Amino acid sequence: MRIYLLEPASRPSSNIRNVARRLNIGVVADRAERPSAIVFLGNGTPDDIALTLLAHRYDGRLVIGVAKPRPEHSREMMPHAVKSTKSAFPAVGTSSH
Repeated sequence: MRIYLLEPASRPSSNIRNVARRLNIGVVADRAERPSAIVFLGNGTPDDIALTLLAHRYDGRLVIGVAKPRPEHSREMMPHAVKSTKSAFPAVGTSSH
């Protein structure tokens, strides 16, 4: 999976680029026609590090957009994000019971 940074100048975007560079993993997409999903980072640095590692783990063609939620952006993006029923991480949080 590749990460397209919707707000390249934001702190989470900077953290994602730094973690990817330090670990030498190519998960940051330079451009994306249309991301398959949008991920809103809610808890700062733990979230952006975890997302970078998950993107590396789920290596493939899927490109997700990443943004830090802001009230004005959330109202615009949320209806589009809620319509999507396909999970970007199908194996995360599921159990086999």
